[in-house]
Amino acid sequence: MSKEMLDALVVQRKAIAQRLEALDQEIYRTIAEQQRQGFHALSSATLKHIINENKGSLKVTDALMLSDISPATYYKTINEPFSVKVNSLQAVLDTVGLQLYVGPKQATQKDK
Repeated sequence: MSKEMLDALVVQRKAIAQRLEALDQEIYRTIAEQQRQGFHALSSATLKHIINENKGSLKVTDALMLSDISPATYYKTINEPFSVKVNSLQAVLDTVGLQLYVGPKQATQKDK
C-alpha cells in the first residue's frame, strides 16, 4: 500500500470519526429530551392517576404491607400528597415501581 493511499484512508477515518461523534451527540440530546418529556408536574390529581396507573392489580392491603406505612398515611399520600413527609410519599411510589425526582421547573400554560 502506498503512502498516498494510507494517508487517504487516515483522512477518511478521521472524517468518519467526526460524523460518529456528531451522531453520538444527537443521540444523547434525543434521549435527554425524551426523558424530560416523561416527567410530570406533581399535583394531587397527577399523583393519584400515576400511582393508580402503575399499581396494576396490586391491592391496597398489599401496598400497605410493602410500603410499611399506616392506612391513614397511605390514603393521605394519595389524596393530599403535599401534607405528608417525603419518605412516606417515596414509600408509596417505591411500592408501585416509581421514584420521586426533582428537576428544573417546566413551563406550564399559566407561566406562558
